Amino acid sequence: MILGAATAEATASHGESYCARGHASGTYRCLGRTGLTVSAIGFGCQGVRISDIRHQAALREALYSGCNLIDSAAHYGAGDADELVGQVLAQSDGLSRDRLVIVTKLGAFSGSDLAWLRSQGGIDDTRLSDDPQVWYSFAADYLRGQLKRSLARLSLEKVDIVLLESPEFLYDVSIAARPNASEEEHVQFVAQALLRAFECLEELVHEGLTGWYGVTSNALSLKLGEQLSLPLPLLVETAEAAGGTNHHFGVVQMPLSIFDVTAHEEDSEYSLQQFASRLGLGVMVGRPLRPVVNGRIVRLTDFDTAGVVRLRRLMKATASLENEFAIGLGKAFEVEGLEGSTRLFDNAVRLKDVAASLDDYVLWREFVEDVLEMELSGLIGQIDAGLNGPLKVAWTFWLERYIHAVSQLVDGLSLRCARSSQRRSRRIARKLRPLVDSGESEARLAQLSVAAVRDLPGVDAVLVGMRRIQYAIDAMETMNWTVKTQSPARIAGIAQKLISSGVR
Repeated sequence: MILGAATAEATASHGESYCARGHASGTYRCLGRTGLTVSAIGFGCQGVRISDIRHQAALREALYSGCNLIDSAAHYGAGDADELVGQVLAQSDGLSRDRLVIVTKLGAFSGSDLAWLRSQGGIDDTRLSDDPQVWYSFAADYLRGQLKRSLARLSLEKVDIVLLESPEFLYDVSIAARPNASEEEHVQFVAQALLRAFECLEELVHEGLTGWYGVTSNALSLKLGEQLSLPLPLLVETAEAAGGTNHHFGVVQMPLSIFDVTAHEEDSEYSLQQFASRLGLGVMVGRPLRPVVNGRIVRLTDFDTAGVVRLRRLMKATASLENEFAIGLGKAFEVEGLEGSTRLFDNAVRLKDVAASLDDYVLWREFVEDVLEMELSGLIGQIDAGLNGPLKVAWTFWLERYIHAVSQLVDGLSLRCARSSQRRSRRIARKLRPLVDSGESEARLAQLSVAAVRDLPGVDAVLVGMRRIQYAIDAMETMNWTVKTQSPARIAGIAQKLISSGVR
């Protein structure tokens, strides 16, 4: 068990020491009214696994490079992220607990936490999506129990900040229970549920289990009246009702990328993050490299385009094996009663057409993993189960060659899609480079994108996924870049031009 917690003095000293080593002035910021100083680049733990030594090495690299903000969640990896953080902190010499700001999130239950919730008679709210493996509840007993379980995985006596996960799910609860209620009644239901949750979190602060609390949400807004949103003034008022003027609601987290920036909100001169900052709230932003543009995820990164693509040869090899199957095994299968067997495998032309229509590495890989691999796995399993004897031997021999050919074709098409995506990445980078005072003419797109968001008014820290050492090196390198406060209007203008020109 690691004792202690972050302090204002120690975190400020941490920032000063790393600025003396080369990090730019302004890259360590006070996180709102918490008084804690955090690195402008934080380590986001979504997707990390304790079993992957690369993830452990990346976290160590970030911490020893000056990052002092770790953003975990009880449900990340069904608790795996918490365990990884706890193990790295316990095994890393020279890391002082009072210099590190540790964040975890509560309210979303998965894995062993979900099993525990069920054992407590829980599941009295709703689940946010159709995923039966993740349920949400803000009931006080469940939040308290989940925090204690999270602390045990983290091997910590105390976390510095607890965030409630996606409070907007409460609207789903209210609408499901009272579909004919007015919007005002739904808002009142959400406010009352949050009040009970905030009262619980205030108690956890006084018990010494956390220092501050807040929310992480995609639905934060500036004011009342925005449909099914979480207005910042309402959150602050609820915190005051729960804890008085000395309440401990101090942090909000929201998604933000260069494609999400607006110069101002309607009827307000401030952006959402600026408004939150003016309310005394620390602002952490996430997902800077995976914005949704026109309904599609765009990865703001550079793509590996090395290699030679011989698509014609790869397609010919795959098509030849498919023809071999159709006139041989396929006909034999039809004799055995499997109708339509000669047309079971027709991926050569299909894959090329799909890749051309998507013309994007991320979308293509999603198709390969979510559609192609599942289809082939199901089909192969179905055929395997019904074969024996010589026919099974012939099938196995053909299948080994076919899987190899399809894999090579997929790799070739992946490279072609990567080149298309890289052309887009270079175009975005050219637009961003003048905004960022990096001193590096060859800065990567991910670095430029993070730095542009990092230096927006009102932003205290950007949470970056760093599951490889190189990702951590690249992200932390931007801490050496001079802070150049960005104009939201200028970034919004650039983003709109990119979208208009075909970035998707």
